[in-house]
Amino acid sequence: LNFTPDLHAEPDRYFGDDRGGQFTGMIGQLQREETDFSTIIGPTPGRLKVVNYLRTYPSDVMVITSLKPAHLPAHLALIRPFSGEVWLSLLVGVVAWGVTLWVLQWTWVWATAGRVAEFSTTLLYGWGALVDRPPSDPSVGASGQMLVGWWLVFCLIISTGFRSSLIAHLTVQGKSSTLDTFQDLVNQENWRWGTEPWLYNGAALEYFAKHTDPVVNEIYRGMEVM
Repeated sequence: LNFTPDLHAEPDRYFGDDRGGQFTGMIGQLQREETDFSTIIGPTPGRLKVVNYLRTYPSDVMVITSLKPAHLPAHLALIRPFSGEVWLSLLVGVVAWGVTLWVLQWTWVWATAGRVAEFSTTLLYGWGALVDRPPSDPSVGASGQMLVGWWLVFCLIISTGFRSSLIAHLTVQGKSSTLDTFQDLVNQENWRWGTEPWLYNGAALEYFAKHTDPVVNEIYRGMEVM
């Protein structure tokens, strides 16, 4: 073939968006017959109506790039064996157990005219038993002693699980989680994400803007153009 092609770049360096049936960018130039053919452009339902794709190629996979996983802070190793929800549940459990024991003590004193322990004493005993340093038993009466006994069994289970998990965390230092999916990115707290302007238009923008998946919609709402 004896011809000389006239190669030029689209002035706005834009792939093309649908504006009421009329496309901008390279797709618009093809639609208006300002150019005869173009380089690789991603196919979309709207583009397929106005241009003819001579050949299709596998598109590049869209991936998430972030910093490599880093070691978790060493000063948080002591609390890392349990999640925040578990620590909060233990705190609520200690308070609830202390209140229950104190109420039982008052009921026993009211019936027998004995001496009841202070509320702070029952709370300190509950916390002390949880960390394997219980003070003297404040319970009086069979009901209080039974409650203390069950609490000691509970504390034994919790402390055993904590120790084994702590040893595992100290033996193998943990690292921050990797990002493999959009869901992983959305689950991160106080994270920001973005992309470059030349990429975030055309088919890529249409993918995020018109997607029906809630996770992709969340990514679209938080996307920053760098």
